[in-house]
Amino acid sequence: MKVSIKGKIVFIPIEVKNREYKAKLLLANYFLNEGYSVAIGSIWHMDPFLSDAKNSIYITKDFYKYRYPFLSQLHENNNFIVGWDEEGLIYDSDEYYITTALNESTLNTIDMIITWGERQKRTIKKFINKNPNQLLPLGNPRLDLLKLDIAKKVFKSEVSYINANFGYDYILINSNFNIATRDDYDGIKAAVNCNGKNEKGVELIQKLNKLTKALAPVFFLAVKHIAERFPSKKIIFRPHPAEDIKTIKNIFKDYNNIYVEKKFAVNPWLVGASIIIHSGCTTGMEAAMMGKNVISYQPDIGEAYIDTVPDRLSKIVRSEDELLNILESYVNEKKILLSDKQKNILHDYVDIDENKTCSKKIIDSIKIFKSKSENSEFVFNTSISKYWKVKNIKPFNIEFGALNYEEFHTDLINIKKAMSFDYKDKIFFLTEHVFFIANRNSEIKFKLNFKRLFTISKKIVKKIFK
Repeated sequence: MKVSIKGKIVFIPIEVKNREYKAKLLLANYFLNEGYSVAIGSIWHMDPFLSDAKNSIYITKDFYKYRYPFLSQLHENNNFIVGWDEEGLIYDSDEYYITTALNESTLNTIDMIITWGERQKRTIKKFINKNPNQLLPLGNPRLDLLKLDIAKKVFKSEVSYINANFGYDYILINSNFNIATRDDYDGIKAAVNCNGKNEKGVELIQKLNKLTKALAPVFFLAVKHIAERFPSKKIIFRPHPAEDIKTIKNIFKDYNNIYVEKKFAVNPWLVGASIIIHSGCTTGMEAAMMGKNVISYQPDIGEAYIDTVPDRLSKIVRSEDELLNILESYVNEKKILLSDKQKNILHDYVDIDENKTCSKKIIDSIKIFKSKSENSEFVFNTSISKYWKVKNIKPFNIEFGALNYEEFHTDLINIKKAMSFDYKDKIFFLTEHVFFIANRNSEIKFKLNFKRLFTISKKIVKKIFK
């Protein structure tokens, strides 16, 4: 059966499910509440469907070179392209970010570039002479989920699960050691595939890889010693989305109070954590924004550490003895608040508005800057039977995993209720891991394939009278 949707349409692709899914589903709810229809799901499965998309909105998740041909084609079809970099929140230098993450051709195809804050905006302006009106420091929907009141509502079921299984006073440790825990991961090859070969970029990545491989075993050993020092304390170890969870579980298999968990986004885990430990990980910044005690562990390993904003917003600890002693004071409920200097750093990196969410600011800006006609049409094939086929859908890859109808429908409704939105919708299965939410304000038409219907009817009749 073919479905035709006419109206305001936006496409929201997701790369790393645990990182982006709930935040982009929150954004989708804001769009739906404004009368848009929304396609959302795996970027790998969604993008091939968009060759015929016209006069719609597409939200790209990075500025890499490899995105240019696809975005250029969308632009030729009069689609309005909005872009931000999901990994653009933290970087140690403008040189590193410009070399490894930005491409001029790709940026020139984007109609509205959204930055996490003023710092990223300055970096991009240094790289490309873009119209200031097209470069907006509006934050990211992920920042909305770091507001404790929103996080508790949006992640209500996840928080309940965590509380039931781990309580509300655990130590949360996040890692980012995929290069040290996966033999099949080549960081340099991945960077070249994304943004082309660049000698300076390769040199910087090699430096980071060397640091990561030296730090990982020392970091893991410290986690084991924390478990021994605080045997009654539950320790949640969250691997990076690209890390192999089996490898991590094997490292800590002999410790009953270390739980290796990859479930959910980091937000519900932050809600119940009393202490967060990391080393140059984005979670350190996210935890600081939630008002948590945050430690950055940087032991002497013979390699220079990269100066990142999560570290600057944390209590930096240089030795294992210091780490264990600091933890002792934190466990005894000593609260460490951000200094004025740290607050200024935070506000430079992220756009924070207590009165308005990033999602709302993004949509309001799109309505101002999108000058093209709102009328668009998207036609796709769907089938009722496909809903059942994807009920137990297998994970696609280590970054995205899987997204089935039951999970998607439940999460969509929960966020709608949590945010008190009032829209009417109809959900269609677009393809594996991707769903199309048609707003009832849009014009929805069904086009039956009578030839296929006749063939199916003949088969049914034959079975009945066999």
